Amino acid sequence: MESSELLEIKELQRQELRRVLQECHGPKDLILDPDIIPILDRIAGMEFLRENGVQRVHRINPKELEISSEIDKHLYLMRNTLRNVRTVCAQVAHDVRVRQSKGTYPRKRHLVFIPRRTPVIEFTLEQYGNGLNLN
Repeated sequence: MESSELLEIKELQRQELRRVLQECHGPKDLILDPDIIPILDRIAGMEFLRENGVQRVHRINPKELEISSEIDKHLYLMRNTLRNVRTVCAQVAHDVRVRQSKGTYPRKRHLVFIPRRTPVIEFTLEQYGNGLNLN
């Protein structure tokens, strides 16, 4: 049984997650750092995510460049590691090329870093993600 303090912390985390999900209005796909999935499972289930506009959940995988999705918004939730940033930049660059070749309009992407976006991450985004329109 969880103590009242733990339940309060869990509720605060849910509120913050709800705020992040709702800032990216409308239907969206959630792309997660695999290390965050167990933490996310403790505070929010799939029903909670669906209530806040999430259509599908994908994992960040450095071996897979393509994220199969028809949704026009992607929300990335990840730890602030260089590996994650490089993987996401490669995935986004691939997606931009594929969508341009098909003549479809660009996707909107939002990046959320845990615990925060650092200067090193900013520099890496500028270096690898130049011209990719990453928020």
